Amino acid sequence: MKREDCRKSCIDIYEYIQQNAFGRMGYGVNLSTIEASVLNKYLDYLDKTYGLRNVGMNFLVNWIEFAFNYWFENRENWGRSNFVYFNWIFGKKAIERHEKIKDQDSELDSFINRGIRYEGGLSAVSHFVGKESRGLMTEQYIQISQREENQKSVYLNTIEGFAWCLASTTLYNHLSELCMICTYKESCKKSLKLNYPLLFKLRKYE
Repeated sequence: MKREDCRKSCIDIYEYIQQNAFGRMGYGVNLSTIEASVLNKYLDYLDKTYGLRNVGMNFLVNWIEFAFNYWFENRENWGRSNFVYFNWIFGKKAIERHEKIKDQDSELDSFINRGIRYEGGLSAVSHFVGKESRGLMTEQYIQISQREENQKSVYLNTIEGFAWCLASTTLYNHLSELCMICTYKESCKKSLKLNYPLLFKLRKYE
């Protein structure tokens, strides 16, 4: 994902969750100088830790939901009118909380799922990621998709093709002959682990 696209996506997801989980309908972000600086540092962190081109929408939604969920589950103690400040989601302490459990898939999933997605009635994944990325753990996503194969062949071994795969496919699959010969297969495999860790395991890559 390009830096500016990532920046816009962070803002869009933040607005959506404020509106839908915390009842602030019509809310829109107007970044202050400090908030813009916080977001830039967050993007620097993502780039240094994961590489921005490996970051997809599914990863961003899960990350930001996790940050929101910390405050959602403690909302009775704020005294702040149920408003989660921008810096609380993208700031240093939010990053530290995520760093502690980022490699613990089951803990991360349960932390999100038992709170903001169910109690808050949130559907950010389906809203931002779309129908094709729901139900990723089914058999059809372990096998290859002919539709995906047809599209991969058009831009094989190009950065445009890698960007398309990141946005529109279930990423690296060793059953695909195109994936096996693609110049970007290692980066795509890294993106698969980052964005869809359970699918990465189901395809037996670890």
